[in-house]
Amino acid sequence: MTVLVKNVTKKMKRVKVKPPTTNKFFCDYKSSGPLAPGLSMELIISFKTNEEGGTYSDEVLIIPEGEKPIRLPLIAFSKAWHVVYPPFLNFGFLQPSIPGKRALYFSNEGDNPATVSLSPTANDASVLIDEPTFEIQPGEKKAVTVSLTAQGTGEFVTKSISVTIGGEQREPISLNAVIVRQVLSVVFENGAGQASEINFGSLFFGESRECNAVLVNNGPKALPFNITFTNESMKDRDGDDYEDKFKPPMKLGIEMIEREMSAAPLSGTVEAYSEVTLLN
Repeated sequence: MTVLVKNVTKKMKRVKVKPPTTNKFFCDYKSSGPLAPGLSMELIISFKTNEEGGTYSDEVLIIPEGEKPIRLPLIAFSKAWHVVYPPFLNFGFLQPSIPGKRALYFSNEGDNPATVSLSPTANDASVLIDEPTFEIQPGEKKAVTVSLTAQGTGEFVTKSISVTIGGEQREPISLNAVIVRQVLSVVFENGAGQASEINFGSLFFGESRECNAVLVNNGPKALPFNITFTNESMKDRDGDDYEDKFKPPMKLGIEMIEREMSAAPLSGTVEAYSEVTLLN
């Protein structure tokens, strides 16, 4: 560190410098006699130690001729780690019993390496950490994957992770998520609401009837759908359509053309918290 001592008076001044008293701070300067007005002298202050940890302090005393001494405090910190990490991790929306994964980032902005240890508070089994203990070097950035599995629906879940760095207990990391049970459901537009079957009523030969419905996605993720038609009278006891297993492709194609029921669209994706209109 360089310190300039300047004579701002209109007279020649002699300046005395009393160096630091400890063996860790050093002050070098050149004394060339009285200091003329407007000129300055240069002090070069350095610090050196082989010790790790701790804070060191001292002072340089500058004594101008005919004036009060000027105290220049000196403070130095030895090399140490400085690990930075976020105070919380948001998992957003999660489905019950389905793990959600997020990346937790650590950065060492200090001069020394550090050992980081992570553990779920109270040994919570719903929180998993892929690398609970690791060493992070100066200037390094480290990503750790955290997995959260929760139960219930419509709940705001909070967990926490204990953090130990260099043997010191640090601030914990809070985890939070909202648990929702995501499903696709069919809702009819005629006021019948949600249902699992469609009743077309009595129909004459050749008569057709349409029933409009809406496929609703109540969750935070897009879900695909595919509509197929089966003949209930041709199913075996296990619910499988055993005749379709042995039909040649040509016959299946003819049946698809001549089938009595249809829907549009037959497949697609319902985006998060949205709906798709179905025409039956």
